[in-house]
Formats: sequence, structure tokens, C-alpha cells
Amino acid sequence: MYHYAGNNPVKYVDPDGREVDATFEVTSYEKTNDGWMAKGILTVTDRDSGETISVNAYSGGLGADHTDGVSLPIPLGEYDILEHGRNSEFLRLEAKDSCYGNDQVDGVKISQGTIRLHYKGLTYGCLSVEMDSGSEEYSNFMDLIKGTSTSEVTVRSKSRNPFRTKEDLTKYGTLSVFQSKSIVVTDLYAPEQYKQKYTHQRMR
Repeated sequence: MYHYAGNNPVKYVDPDGREVDATFEVTSYEKTNDGWMAKGILTVTDRDSGETISVNAYSGGLGADHTDGVSLPIPLGEYDILEHGRNSEFLRLEAKDSCYGNDQVDGVKISQGTIRLHYKGLTYGCLSVEMDSGSEEYSNFMDLIKGTSTSEVTVRSKSRNPFRTKEDLTKYGTLSVFQSKSIVVTDLYAPEQYKQKYTHQRMR
């Protein structure tokens, strides 16, 4: 699973690097009982050292905690990788769209558009890596992302405090989500009722 610093992620965590560059290349789509799942490879690279980790990842298709029967993958496009703010095992993926900072993707329902990067489990649009919560490999994966030079961005607050509308979050890097060239760009996996108005497959 690891292609990272000689396949030794424990030894080569880089605390002094730059922000990371990450890509999620979708290599296939799979129909599930809950919707459609995108499967592919998530690669994270330290800009300063060049050290890289590539892991199997998936998005959508496991939204059993929702009742509409539609669980779709993360929209294609560009995201900033931010701290979650409340959960150290989650990262917030903020779309670089026309309303940056609103924790939403243009044209996507709120239930689908609040996107996180996290360990293996349910995903109603989030991006999940094939690693278990609390595992050493997941800890090392997160250390690579968080052990970098960082910056701060101001975004809409997810705090339960109604008077706290904005907050500054640490930015760890950027994520690009795209389809493999072997896949025909299509909205095949979008539900019929959303095919015209749902911009899920490509952020505008």
C-alpha cells in the first residue's frame, strides 16, 4: 500500500517540509445499494522533500446513515486541505469554487457537499482512505500531511456557537480530484433527477 520513503512511513515523517500536494485519481466507479462509489489512488507528496505516499481510497456509495438512497462521490475539482477543527482524525476539504470558505461545493446539495478526508468507513461524498481509525498506518498518513509548513485561511465556522460565524483554520496543502484518462468523462453515475442540474462530476 505504501510508496513512500522506501516503504518506511514510520521512519520518514517530515516535520519540516512545505505544504503538501495531493491527488485523487478516480480509476473506476462502482454501483452500490446506496448510490455510486468512486475508487482510485490518493497520492500525497511533500513539496519540499518530495516524499510521497500513495494509498487506495474511495468516495461515495456508503451513505447508509442517510435515507434518500443517493450517495455520490466527491466532485472533481480543486480543494484546500484544512484542519477539521474538532476531530483530529478528520480533515476538511474546502472547494476552490465561487464561494470559498462556505464548506460547500457549488451546485451540490448540502448533505453531499460537506466534504471530509478520513479513515475507512461511511462516505456520503467524503474521501476515505483504506486505513482503519486509530491504526499506526493512518497515524503515519496524517503525520505526513500535518507535519508540514502551514498557512491559515478564514472560513465559515462549523462551531456549535451561533455567534461564531468565522474561524481561522490551518491549511496543510491542496488536493486535485480527477478521473483517469481511461474513463470517459460522463455523468453516468449521477441520479437521473440530477443529471441536468447536478454539477457533481465537475466543479464549475
